[in-house]
Amino acid sequence: MRMTRLQKGNAIEEDAEENPLHEVIDRVVNRRRQWLDRQGISLDSRVIAGGLQNVLSRLTGPQQSVLSRDELKATWEAYDKEDSEDIMQIIAREPQLIDSKDEVGSTPLSLAVENGNTAIAAVLLDHGADMTGDDYGSNMLHIAAQTGNKEMVEMLLAGGADVTAEDEYGSSTLHVAVRSGNLEMVGLLLSKGADISATEEDGSSALHVAVSSGNPKMIELLLDNGANIEAVEEDGRTPLHVAACYKNTQAGRTPLHFAACYSNTNMITLLLNQGARIEACDNGGNNPLSHMIAAQQQDLDDEVSPSLIFCAHKAPNPRHQLHLNVHL
Repeated sequence: MRMTRLQKGNAIEEDAEENPLHEVIDRVVNRRRQWLDRQGISLDSRVIAGGLQNVLSRLTGPQQSVLSRDELKATWEAYDKEDSEDIMQIIAREPQLIDSKDEVGSTPLSLAVENGNTAIAAVLLDHGADMTGDDYGSNMLHIAAQTGNKEMVEMLLAGGADVTAEDEYGSSTLHVAVRSGNLEMVGLLLSKGADISATEEDGSSALHVAVSSGNPKMIELLLDNGANIEAVEEDGRTPLHVAACYKNTQAGRTPLHFAACYSNTNMITLLLNQGARIEACDNGGNNPLSHMIAAQQQDLDDEVSPSLIFCAHKAPNPRHQLHLNVHL
């Protein structure tokens, strides 16, 4: 994953006078953070870069009564107006700076996107800033997806950003959003045409990434949108192979639970042959067979699928598992 300028922080030593565009854009997130500090609210720069809604979602308890959405929005809009005017003056004076790169390869636009400043990003785009990428092969959409700034992503998409573009590692914007764990962002990208079957250089799909992150809600979102549970990486691993390498999810679900949910007989066979426990229950007390029955959404008096019969036969007490309604 691309290392951001915010993450580099003081690790990069300035070796030249900074571009005045970069100076203004760097100032934005610092001013916002300092203003929040004066209100008694301490937030990381990356949270602030996620946008107004992201900041508000992080406020808890007494903080919510100290700071209203209207007050925060009004303050930030005032800063945006002032900073945007400064940006326009610099561009008018030195137009050649609009796509210049700093010591870590960031352009003014990539830095504005990274800092979550949609107003400045809009000004730069209106003046012809290049949105294709930075020195890491990340386009502006990749950067916005990593910060989780929905407003920025929507603006970039409206401006023609390619939702299917890949970085130098073959990661799509969807891969970036899945790694960040942002369900809302992933949903937005999918609704805008992100390719759920896109793979990275090693063949990893977005579903592989979600499974390796141990994020059950993300896994379910991707599967509900058509992710292929049998997609294969270059080393031959499917998402369920990856799941088998990790502990149970926070909901207590094992790889066998996921295989059962999608009636994947081949994977059920593989996992059972490797010692997976058919009686293992998740935090809700449901074993894999229970998940399979629920997923099939059928009357148990009807004909059951081969995968359900197979899984039931492997259960310690199949007739009890099926409440004596399936005649095996």
